[in-house]
Amino acid sequence: MRVRDFRTVDGSRPMKAVENEHGDSLSHGTYKGIKVPMSAIFTHAKNEGVYDGINPMTGVYIPKGKRHGRKRLAYTREEVEKHLELFSGAGPIVISTKTDHTLPKLLSV
Repeated sequence: MRVRDFRTVDGSRPMKAVENEHGDSLSHGTYKGIKVPMSAIFTHAKNEGVYDGINPMTGVYIPKGKRHGRKRLAYTREEVEKHLELFSGAGPIVISTKTDHTLPKLLSV
C-alpha cells in the first residue's frame, strides 16, 4: 500500500486484530507502543514532503488492554518526611506534584 493511500481504518484494523488475538493479556501502554511508531512513519513522511494531509494514525482505535496489577498510591505526608530525613544534608531536594516536569524544568523554578 502506498503511503498516500493509507487511511485511519487501515491503522485501526491491525490494532483490532492484535486485540482479538491477545485481548487483555497486553496493557494499554503496549497497544500504544504499537501505534506510536506507525504514527511516526507518517510524521516523517510529512516532514520529507512525501505525504500531505492529516496523519491517518490520529484517531486510530487503541484497545484498553489489561489493568495494572498494582495500585498506584501517593506517598503520605509521613512517608515524605521520612524520605526527607534520609536525604538531609545530601544537597538540594526538589519535590514536584506534577509528573510532566523534567529535571531542567524543576531546577529552573
